[in-house]
Amino acid sequence: MGPKKKYYAYIFAAYYIYALAIVSIKGDMTANQIVIYGLTGAVIGVAIFLLFAPRFLGKASGWVLFAIFCFGYSISTLNAFPTDSQGLAQQKLTSVSSSHVLSRQVDERFNGFTVLIPEGWIRRTDIDLQGAVLAIQATAKGRISNCNVRSKYSDQFLSVSGADYLEGAFPGDDVSELLASYKAVGINPQLLQSERIDVSGTKGMFVEFDFVSGSMKLRTLNVQFLMNGFLYTIGCTDTSIQYPHSLPEFQLFLSSFQSIAR
Repeated sequence: MGPKKKYYAYIFAAYYIYALAIVSIKGDMTANQIVIYGLTGAVIGVAIFLLFAPRFLGKASGWVLFAIFCFGYSISTLNAFPTDSQGLAQQKLTSVSSSHVLSRQVDERFNGFTVLIPEGWIRRTDIDLQGAVLAIQATAKGRISNCNVRSKYSDQFLSVSGADYLEGAFPGDDVSELLASYKAVGINPQLLQSERIDVSGTKGMFVEFDFVSGSMKLRTLNVQFLMNGFLYTIGCTDTSIQYPHSLPEFQLFLSSFQSIAR
């Protein structure tokens, strides 16, 4: 094999090894992301590797250097450009901009809250809310993005602080019981992240997970907190591919939520 053909082989190997590294680390990346990151890694990898060509060309040690560089580059890329399931929940929700999302307010004072509905979304009253007091959905063709709110009032909740509730419901921030409740109704959640976040002037437990419904892979966020005697659960769902694009609307819905005392 001539030197030129060897270079082509190295370019192909760079893309192949790099793409495998990406897929192994982040299995839900789209094909376009793999191609973009793969080609970027291939170009940079080949450029650096060719610096060592006179010494390592065609030797096993060269391939080892090549694989190490590609794998290291994949890790650095993922750390520098976190994908949608990486990073802290609070950073994710605050990093996306909702300032460009038009909205209108819904007053659910009887159920203990007001909230903004993104423009282009409608309130659903024609479906079984399954315990939700508010359900909204995007109207654009092809979108299944939706959010809902559940609120339950009890005088007994008035004597319980939000922090005490979270500690009792999620001891040590363990969300296994919440996930088990989904499994009980036929949903098999694959946990992505969970942590306490700021919501409506208090702390809430944020949980994000993937699940499969029919032939669709979905991603949902769930926030649960106690305030003013109400136990609130806010949820937003979309396909795992569309989910990052819907985050500005989800962030608007969540950040605009205001608890109202009776």
